[in-house]
Amino acid sequence: MADIVYLFGYSLFGSNQFEQLIPLVKNQLTKDIKVSIVLLHDAVVGTINKGTTPAALKGLLDFAFQLKNVGAVTGIEPAIRLHIHVVKEDLEARGFSSETLISRLELIDYNKLVEILDESEKIVSWM
Repeated sequence: MADIVYLFGYSLFGSNQFEQLIPLVKNQLTKDIKVSIVLLHDAVVGTINKGTTPAALKGLLDFAFQLKNVGAVTGIEPAIRLHIHVVKEDLEARGFSSETLISRLELIDYNKLVEILDESEKIVSWM
């Protein structure tokens, strides 16, 4: 269960909206706050292995990976968690195959989205 879920619907290309979200998420992750980001609508563009991965998305994934590795090196399982979900229906509606999703992202359907939102303490719509 995430402490906070961000619903993000802006395109990851041509907009700095995701870049504005990243400092908030990084700050929360360093405070052991469990964060989920749900990419839906136009935000799903750029989440597949073909083409260019948006720099902001790649940077956030790398940051989360580094935090996870700190726990592995110290022998302490980190409580820090970042989950980035991509809504399958939105991905397919834009002509992308869910089979080509970037490996560190989690594909979900609308039913799973409802579960995630139901289990979350806070929901922030960034659309």
